[in-house]
Amino acid sequence: MKQAEAVRLFSSINFVWGFWAAPFSVFVAIYLSQAGVSDSAIGLLFGVNFLMALIVSLPSGMLSDRINPRNVMLLGLALTAPFYLALTLTDSLLLLGAIFVIDALGANLYGIAADSAMYRSIESGKGKAFGIIHFVLNLGGALGYLACGYLLTSYGFQGLGLFFLLPAGVMMLFALKIPVASVRLEQGRVSSYLKDFRRKEFLLLAAAVFLLAYHWGAEKTSFPLYASNVLLLSNEQLGLFFSANLAVYAVAGLLAGRLIEVSRHRTRLFILGLVISAAGALIYSFSYDFGSALLSRLLHDSGDAILGVSIMMAVSALASKGRAGGVVGAMAIVYVIANFVGAVASGYINQYFGYAPAIQVAALLTFASAIVLALAVKGGISRSPFAAKPSHPPASLQAFLP
Repeated sequence: MKQAEAVRLFSSINFVWGFWAAPFSVFVAIYLSQAGVSDSAIGLLFGVNFLMALIVSLPSGMLSDRINPRNVMLLGLALTAPFYLALTLTDSLLLLGAIFVIDALGANLYGIAADSAMYRSIESGKGKAFGIIHFVLNLGGALGYLACGYLLTSYGFQGLGLFFLLPAGVMMLFALKIPVASVRLEQGRVSSYLKDFRRKEFLLLAAAVFLLAYHWGAEKTSFPLYASNVLLLSNEQLGLFFSANLAVYAVAGLLAGRLIEVSRHRTRLFILGLVISAAGALIYSFSYDFGSALLSRLLHDSGDAILGVSIMMAVSALASKGRAGGVVGAMAIVYVIANFVGAVASGYINQYFGYAPAIQVAALLTFASAIVLALAVKGGISRSPFAAKPSHPPASLQAFLP
């Protein structure tokens, strides 16, 4: 697969994935709240969803090092596609928990296989390529939010669940375009992966991502509920609000990718993104209406855009072709644990202290991520993850994708 063809294919896949995933980060929490589920239970459901991903993150990554990812992607999509519709079929907390577990299995099987294939197939001009993919992913998400606002107003959450089976089917068609013939088995042992994970650069990135990813867990349970229950935004306003957020996130990521491609100071850019993200979140926690919330979230998402593309660059620098899936899966575990902690902790903070304090705690941990990364690199504890050289597999191993 040629570079230009790979960028087009994975841009298309990520565009539809962004559209399909849009309701999960905002409207699922609001739907559950309106259905009478308590704030702490909502946090627990999202926490279980994130935690269950631990079961498949690393095995899925290692599996995608050994077989063509499209079969893993198709299995994952089949499991996760009915998620939104299934939520409307029960009010049992136990059954809702089972639905969140199945979604976690499917979404992570799909996502890790797709990402590991992407990292192997894009070899040059990575900043520009990742910026483009980041842009279309979030453009799809922005359109998804707009569609959610309309569908919820006109047809309710069940209508949304039925409609969102369609983009899942489109992703299956795109997955079938990933080549099969060129796949070669990875012969590395588990010890080879463990050696990768013990590298200081990997551990430093994992620590920074953990502190950062806490706020992504908090976003699922605190940010949308603050907009809905405190700011009292309507479904149409919520769709416009989060659509505008993602549009800025998409464009900022495209620009950040071009800047990262030519910059000699990628670590500083990452730290700058952390500071901007945290500042925007803090300001959001003091917003009082649609306008003030929108401006603060646009600032927050500008920082997150820098982080999104930067993390893609760091993972790409750390991962060899032969074991890219393992690195993606291991970093996903860090992300999952942090999301679990962020979702569950924020759910309880929401219930007993309010939504604003939960958002503020997440922002302070994002600031802490910047401090940890800066001190570790400046103090010589570790090289920057952005300057890491991957551990190359044996010369006999061929590229996963041509």
